[in-house]
Amino acid sequence: MKKLLAMLLALILVLSMSLLAGCGDYDETPSGSKTSKSSPDDEDVDDLSAEELFDGDFEATVDHSSAFTEVLSAFSKYIDDFEFKLTAKYSFNNGKYSSEIDKSSVKKAIASLSGVLVDAFERYLEDALSGSGISPDDYIKNYTEYSSTEELVEDMMEKAAERLTRKEEGTYTISGNKITFESEIDDVDVRMIAEFEAKSRSEILITDIKYEGDDYPEELEDYIFAVKKSLPWTLVKK
Repeated sequence: MKKLLAMLLALILVLSMSLLAGCGDYDETPSGSKTSKSSPDDEDVDDLSAEELFDGDFEATVDHSSAFTEVLSAFSKYIDDFEFKLTAKYSFNNGKYSSEIDKSSVKKAIASLSGVLVDAFERYLEDALSGSGISPDDYIKNYTEYSSTEELVEDMMEKAAERLTRKEEGTYTISGNKITFESEIDDVDVRMIAEFEAKSRSEILITDIKYEGDDYPEELEDYIFAVKKSLPWTLVKK
């Protein structure tokens, strides 16, 4: 169970570092592929510089359900379907940016995940402790600082919500079709490089991301891979 907890917390950390981890406004084609909605100002996009594109306030609806599914694949038989969507807001202004996730969307996403995790932990412990004579409740009380599975999950989700609702600030630079974000998160210097494509004056696709920095934890690479599976992401100007 400690491995499962560690994996969940590591994914939350990566999500909080994924400054542009948002899925935009899409229509589904009959074949099921995703296509972005057209905009009346599409044909004018070539007139703008990258600096002009990344200027002002943007918003994205974030769906990271697939990232959790990927990371928790080894425990898939214990985890039921859930939805983990977030609404994120971003502001760009002359080389400085800020990002913040709407608290109500965090609350809803956490509630969806919490119910699934309580059941998953209990089923996992029942299998792991089978034949030992120890019940899941006894295990929690004797080997953790919590009195029940519900209390454990509640505490973990409170920590996750606190991290996800932090306002992040930093700087950005643009070179060609790449934008580099630099910030400090929990005393770790984070540098995220995102490749982008302008779909219109008000819609930007993020097509790839990578992280750099001497202090960036290499053990988070698997979680970054999971987050990237939802690419491309779309930022919509407000």
